[in-house]
Amino acid sequence: MKSVILFLTATAFVAGQPAHPVPFASTQNILYLTIVNDAACTAEGLVLRVAQAPEWIRFDRADRAVPAISAHETAELQLPFVIDRMAPVQTEGTVLLSVESAGRERWEQRLRITVLAPETYELFQNYPNPFNPVTTIAYQLPEEARIRLRICDLIGRDIGTIDEGTRTPGYHRVRFDAAGHASGVYVCLLETIDPAGRHRTFRRTMVLVR
Repeated sequence: MKSVILFLTATAFVAGQPAHPVPFASTQNILYLTIVNDAACTAEGLVLRVAQAPEWIRFDRADRAVPAISAHETAELQLPFVIDRMAPVQTEGTVLLSVESAGRERWEQRLRITVLAPETYELFQNYPNPFNPVTTIAYQLPEEARIRLRICDLIGRDIGTIDEGTRTPGYHRVRFDAAGHASGVYVCLLETIDPAGRHRTFRRTMVLVR
C-alpha cells in the first residue's frame, strides 16, 4: 500500500492557506481530518499521530488508531485541542500530523496556526488567595499597551509597583512577594494606557494571612 493521503478538511485548515487564526485561550477547538486510501487494497493498522506541536497547543491524545479504510475510500477523524493562555499571540506555530502504517510507511501534513489576541483587558484574581507570603497576579491585554501594576493598602497607601512598561498583547503573570508586610487586605491595581491614549483601571482585593 503506497497511497494514503492526509487532508485537512475544515475550510480554514486547507493545506497551503495562510496560518489559521484560533481564538485566545480557546478550549473547544476541533481539527477535522480526512484520510484517503488511494490504493487498490484496504488500508489497515494505520495510526494518526501528532508528531510535533508547540507546547501551547494541547491535544487530548497524541496518537489514535485509524479505522480500516477500504480501497479508494476515506476515513474522517476529529482532533480536539486547547490553546493555553500562555500562548504567544500573533505568532505562528506549526503542527505536524502524520499517518503511519504497520510497515513504517509515513505520510505527513503540516498545519500553521496563529493565536488571536484576547478581546478584552482583564485583571485576574491572584492565586493563591489568601496567600502567605507569595502569590501570582495575572492580566491580559488585547493590544500593546503601557501598563502599571501596583499594590496598595485599603486606605490607598502605595505598597509598591510590581510591573511597569509597554507590554505586548496576550497573557502576563507577575509574582508578588509580600514578605515584610503585615497580614490584611490589599488592593492590586492594573492601570493601562492603550495606543489611542485611553486610560483604564482594574482592581482586585487580596488577603495576606500570616
